[in-house]
Amino acid sequence: MTGRPILVGEVLFDRFPDGTETLGGAPLNVAAHLAGLGAAPLLLSRVGADEAGDRAVAAMATLGLDIGGIQRDPGRATGSVEVRFEDGEPRFEIRSDAAWDGIELAPAAAAVAGVLPALVYHGTLAARSEITRATLAALTAGLALPRVVDVNLRPPWTPVARALELARGADWLKVNHEELALLLDWSTPLPEADLERGARELASRLEVRRVVVTLGERGALLAGEDLPVLRVAGRTMPAERFVDAVGAGDAFAAALVLGALCRWPERLALERGAELAARVCTLRGALPAAPELHAAVRRDWGLDG
Repeated sequence: MTGRPILVGEVLFDRFPDGTETLGGAPLNVAAHLAGLGAAPLLLSRVGADEAGDRAVAAMATLGLDIGGIQRDPGRATGSVEVRFEDGEPRFEIRSDAAWDGIELAPAAAAVAGVLPALVYHGTLAARSEITRATLAALTAGLALPRVVDVNLRPPWTPVARALELARGADWLKVNHEELALLLDWSTPLPEADLERGARELASRLEVRRVVVTLGERGALLAGEDLPVLRVAGRTMPAERFVDAVGAGDAFAAALVLGALCRWPERLALERGAELAARVCTLRGALPAAPELHAAVRRDWGLDG
């Protein structure tokens, strides 16, 4: 790997129906996986100048993350999300006007100036606020690096039109099959036979090099305007090991980012994304509480040498 991945977006606490809470937010989750797998991510985010912010910063340091890009907000509270489950799938109630809605450009740019950046990862949720949206736009324009964009449609915070604008020109664009249909303004769910055509059409519309469509247990596919379609099977764990699917998509995205950094073939990146997502489904929340999971993945993927 040459250079460091720059990740921009939300840091928050996921709060579960049983009263437990875990540190989360898609960029944080992706950064934590990258750090656990041997990369050196720089996360640009903002937490409150509150007790929850103190706990978030301490937890990030424990995860091995560089906290030099974490801003503190004196007026907004650290973000939080109430997680509930419908038919086994997580649903999210996201607090408004959180600290990560105020990510400022000057300290973010200063943090990036101290590293050698290789690519930028961001989602669509953090751009719900004008402040963070402007910071993201200025950073990506100034760095002019390859981008991995993860679409997270979270009504009412992420209008489709804004998601399309944020995704334009990405090198990798990750969506699930429901998001693909919404971005194309097609009926939902998208028929299986139309997934490949839809991915190619979205790539063409947005001038995206690669569109990756995640399909849960059915795996994933990759398509582009000038690329052959790739499909990989899903990786599932035994039913007795399944806990929840929170963070599975972020784990998949982390493998895509790592694949871009390491220049893996696209098929390998997809296969490893499916594998890491399946492993995360054995956890409560998005991240392992101990380093054994990442250590096993590094060993299995040959990343320690």
